[in-house]
Amino acid sequence: EYIRRFNNFVFFSPHLDDAVLSCGSLLLLLKKLRKQVTVVTIFTKVTSPPYSQQAEEFLDACGYDKAKELFLDRIKEDSKAMEYLGAKYIYWDFIDAAWRKKENNGFVYKNSREQFSGRVAKSDLPLLDDLRLKIEKFINRHKRHKPPTFYLGPLGIGGHADHLLVRDTLMQLKIPKLFWEDYPYNNIWTNKMRFLEILKYKLLFEEKWSEEKTQMIKMYETQMLIIFPENIIPKRKEKYYTSNRG
Repeated sequence: EYIRRFNNFVFFSPHLDDAVLSCGSLLLLLKKLRKQVTVVTIFTKVTSPPYSQQAEEFLDACGYDKAKELFLDRIKEDSKAMEYLGAKYIYWDFIDAAWRKKENNGFVYKNSREQFSGRVAKSDLPLLDDLRLKIEKFINRHKRHKPPTFYLGPLGIGGHADHLLVRDTLMQLKIPKLFWEDYPYNNIWTNKMRFLEILKYKLLFEEKWSEEKTQMIKMYETQMLIIFPENIIPKRKEKYYTSNRG
């Protein structure tokens, strides 16, 4: 029903892989149906050294010494995947959570426990306002589309601060929207149930995992070892939710 009613779809992806990881099969279906798809990736920038401990560990796990080089390569990987999908892709310049700093140069999230706590840091609240204004301006430019544009964003399973910022922004807006289960964080069942119960989401539809999605995920070579250390990609149905909160 949703796919039939709408022709333009916008995915707000927190990072340079989230849309394909969580929605690859749906994106492939939209390609097959010749729908107009735009993927807006939000957190694509890093700060200069020194890095937080978790940022250093992330770099090392990806096999890089310099964060800017890693993110340039990640953009290349993502643009390749987007071109394969025939999707329009846009990169915004918000700074990734692991690299965000306070005004005194302290880190907003000192470690992964804080970054994945399921709560947005108080010092990130101005960023939430900036993100809301940016998304609102983007949406206003698309209001002329008939039928209207449909929007998708992350549910926030896993508790990553960047995913929560995007979810909470979309939650405030009166637009046609759905939220996707964040993969691979949804592989942890207890984590998944905790977030679904707190947020009161309702499952609307599922999309089967496709082998073509597996091949697309492998385009993100810099992320394979850190996301799938045993080189095994678990196959889960994609799930999309509405919310009772808006």
